[in-house]
Amino acid sequence: PSTCPNCRRSFACGAALREHQRSHCQKKPYKCPSCEKRFASTKSLRKHRKLHLENGAHRCSDCGKNLTSNATLVIHRRIHTGERPYACPDCGKSFMANKSLSKHRKTH
Repeated sequence: PSTCPNCRRSFACGAALREHQRSHCQKKPYKCPSCEKRFASTKSLRKHRKLHLENGAHRCSDCGKNLTSNATLVIHRRIHTGERPYACPDCGKSFMANKSLSKHRKTH
């Protein structure tokens, strides 16, 4: 595995690591043809493009933000409700998303 020297995150291949490293240096070579917003990876651009294609399909009723899927909408809504259903068994700190808990657990 390849490890990012900035954040210590591990990747299965060098290509994934190089794409990830753009997030640290603000290099964003991929531009949305609909709104000109720029992205560090093609994956991020594809997710963003989905917002244009499904305009309003997963919109937050509290703030109007468009999300790429119902799953991300559920997690986003926790910002408004304050719900943090994922607790660390080691220290008790809680998180809105399981992904955040998984990242946190690596610090113990």
